Amino acid sequence: MIQVSETKVVMASTPETTKQERNWAALAHFSAIVTLLFSIGSGGLGAIPFAFVPLGIYIAFKDKSKFVAFHAAQAVALQIAGSVGYFVFILAGVLSVSLVWIVSAVLVVILVGILLLILVAPLVTAAVALAIVAAPFVLGVFSIVGGIEAYHGREYRYPYLGAWVADWIKGHEESPVPTV
Repeated sequence: MIQVSETKVVMASTPETTKQERNWAALAHFSAIVTLLFSIGSGGLGAIPFAFVPLGIYIAFKDKSKFVAFHAAQAVALQIAGSVGYFVFILAGVLSVSLVWIVSAVLVVILVGILLLILVAPLVTAAVALAIVAAPFVLGVFSIVGGIEAYHGREYRYPYLGAWVADWIKGHEESPVPTV
């Protein structure tokens, strides 16, 4: 965070982290890239075991380092939200493309469908296909940025997701552990 006063610019410092903490936090973020690569090569099935890598890092460091725990929790949230969102997006995309093609085919009877079949249906299909291919790489870019920032010891927050994860961690720190 940068604070600007009238005479000078002051960089807000982050808590000191060790090299090992920065490496583990960066690894949690970069694990999404490994997940992406294995999911591409295996049709999505390879992503399942690798999505748990940041969860393991979070469990290992949740009591040792707030820095690593926060970054690992963000990486877990990104991979879970990204995987579920991607699956839902694919279903919605396939349904919408199918609907456009069916409506176009039905409307061929009144000649409006010819225009839809020639222009609209292929454009909708291409747009959905492009979005399905590009979406994982967008998540990969967020992971790379998060990994680089964590490696340099900076508190990076994913857009929208970072604040939610910070609130979740804060809520778990304040709640007392029940005794058995």
